[in-house]
Amino acid sequence: MAHNKVGNTIGAPGRFCPGKDVSLGVLPQVHIFGLSSCTHFTFFAGIANLVMPKFRGIEAMIKTIIKYRISVWWLVPPQVVLLCKDPCIPAYLDELRKVARFAMVGAAPLSDDLSRQFTKRFPELDWGQGSGMTETCSVTTMFPIGEPAVMGSAGRLISNTEAKVVDSQGREVGYDELGELWLRGPQITLGYTNNEQATKETFLPGGWLRSGDEVKITRQDDVFFIDRLKELIKVKGFQVAPAELEGFLLDHPDVSDCGVIGVQDEAAGELPFAFVALSQDARKRTSSAGKGEEDAIKQSILKFVADNKVRYKHLCGVAFLDAIPKTASGKILRREMREMAKKLPAEAVQEKRKVVAKL
Repeated sequence: MAHNKVGNTIGAPGRFCPGKDVSLGVLPQVHIFGLSSCTHFTFFAGIANLVMPKFRGIEAMIKTIIKYRISVWWLVPPQVVLLCKDPCIPAYLDELRKVARFAMVGAAPLSDDLSRQFTKRFPELDWGQGSGMTETCSVTTMFPIGEPAVMGSAGRLISNTEAKVVDSQGREVGYDELGELWLRGPQITLGYTNNEQATKETFLPGGWLRSGDEVKITRQDDVFFIDRLKELIKVKGFQVAPAELEGFLLDHPDVSDCGVIGVQDEAAGELPFAFVALSQDARKRTSSAGKGEEDAIKQSILKFVADNKVRYKHLCGVAFLDAIPKTASGKILRREMREMAKKLPAEAVQEKRKVVAKL
């Protein structure tokens, strides 16, 4: 990662953040999003940046926001979930709404359902999503303040950046068609240290970088991220995006957070399986009522999906966790959940197999 590559992205948000703002630096600065937003961007924009050494819970974060009148928020999806669903929020909501001016959400895509919840909670907040990669020195798309939010969009390309969408055969596709996002620009890094094979597969001739993300780009140049190509669940030939189901599950009253993976199935190839962190109310009910209440909640979640999604997106099972495993930047660690799923009893992933097999 050469210095001039980093320099090409530093100015991207500067025009969106006047010097009077105060930024919240709660993201880990060992991650490219935290490094770029909390260090590089804020210095370039000339705004104050208050650094929290560690995320110590949503209530500690919002108390800091209110105390120091922090108007610019750099957020990751787990924090958005907490701002929408944590029971402590209503007590602080009026003050939060007074200080909040601009927020950008990155590291992973937000579902439409969660985006609507966040907008409803902060109706006057100018906010949007952005996207980037370590290989692009962070940001490649973002939503500028003052423009109408487009639900589900990760924004538009920043200056000096090119993109194209390519199908599985290597052919460039048009607007509103799905494919892998390829990027080109002066911020693209040089490659992977001591990994010639990975560099060759990702950094292509002509200066193009394969992102590994399935996207579509509209005629208005909005970029919509569907999911990581390697994380799509293949159910009898149909592709299921875990992020879609995760966003939907967050609307269930007993779900505080969740992660969806594919588990192997002889008939379908794979089936969606959900790990769920329960809401505080649901945890109280299960601790007092025991396994019977746990089973009732699982069936409620399975039915919630079955009643609202096409059959190949139905869950084959649900398991509860205290917390969904994630990276420091908020990305779900699906590989850890896949290992957990392997250790579950067989009956845990068979609850809906007969139904899904009717595809």
